Amino acid sequence: MVLAGLGQAQPLTSLRKEIEQAQTQQQVDDALARHAEELGEGFHQQGLLVRDDFDDGKPVTNAERERLYNIVTAAESAHRSQTPVKSEPKQTATQALQKVGFKDPGKTTTKNWAGRGIDKMFDALSRWLKKTDEQTAKMPVGTTLFDFLTPIVWIVFGAAVVAFLAWALITFAGILRLKAKQAGGLIEEDEPERTADEWLTKAAELERQGEFRLAVRCLYVATLIRLDEGNVARFRRWETNWEHLHRIDGSPRKPAGYSIRPATEKFDVVWYGHQVEGKSDVELFRDWYREAMSAMGRRVS
Repeated sequence: MVLAGLGQAQPLTSLRKEIEQAQTQQQVDDALARHAEELGEGFHQQGLLVRDDFDDGKPVTNAERERLYNIVTAAESAHRSQTPVKSEPKQTATQALQKVGFKDPGKTTTKNWAGRGIDKMFDALSRWLKKTDEQTAKMPVGTTLFDFLTPIVWIVFGAAVVAFLAWALITFAGILRLKAKQAGGLIEEDEPERTADEWLTKAAELERQGEFRLAVRCLYVATLIRLDEGNVARFRRWETNWEHLHRIDGSPRKPAGYSIRPATEKFDVVWYGHQVEGKSDVELFRDWYREAMSAMGRRVS
C-alpha cells in the first residue's frame, strides 16, 4: 500500500497557517479535516490523537500547536521522500515521526494523577513478582503456598481499590459536567477566557450597539470574576447565577453587609427571562459592579 498523500510535493503551508490561527478545538478539527487527503491517513490519525489530548473547553495553546506542527513536519518529510511504503498508514506515519525526532510531550501529561498512580502500582507489582519468581526456588522446606500468596493477594486487592476510586472520581466528574451543561452555565463552552477588564470592555461595546441583554451578562460576569479575584468565591464558567449566589453567600470571606442577591435576581429576569428594559438595565448592573468593588475596598478605574 503506497502512503496516501506522497504525491503532494508542496509543503502543507496552508494547514500550518490554519493551525496558527485556530483559537478553538473545533477550528483545529476543521483544519485537519480539510487537509486530511494532503496529510495522508496515517498522519491525519496522528493529528486527531494529538488533538484528543487538548484541554476541553479551553483555547488552543502554543504548546498544543507545536505538537500539531510536529505532525505536519513529519508529513512534509514523508512527502518529499516520494518513497513507496508497503506498511499500514498508521505504522508508516509513526515511523516517519520517529525519523524526524518527533517527541510528543502530551504523552507524559494526558493521564491524571489516578491513572499515573495505577500505572506505577502495576509496574511495582510486576517487578516484585519477577523478584519473587527468582526467590521461589530458594524457599525453605515447609513454607506453605498460603504464606507465599498472601502478599500477592493484598497487592492485587490494593490495586483494585485504587482502580475503583479512580473510576469513581472520573465518573463523578463527568456527571457534574453533564449536569452543569444541562443547567446552562453563564459561559458557553466555545467562548474564550476573558479577564474582568475584557468583560467590561465587551459590555461597553455591546451597550453602544444596543445589545443591552448581552451587556448585562458581561457586567454580571465581570462582577463574579472580581469576587473571585478578591478570594470571596471561585468563578466557575459552567455554573448558573444561582449556584454562584449560594457559594458567595456561604463564603466566610464575603465582605460584611454585601449581597449579590439583588443582581442575581435581576440577572435571572433579564438573561433567562429575556425581559429587557433597555439602557437602564446596563446602568443598574454597572452600579452593582461598583458596589462589589467598593465592598472589597477596591477602586473602580
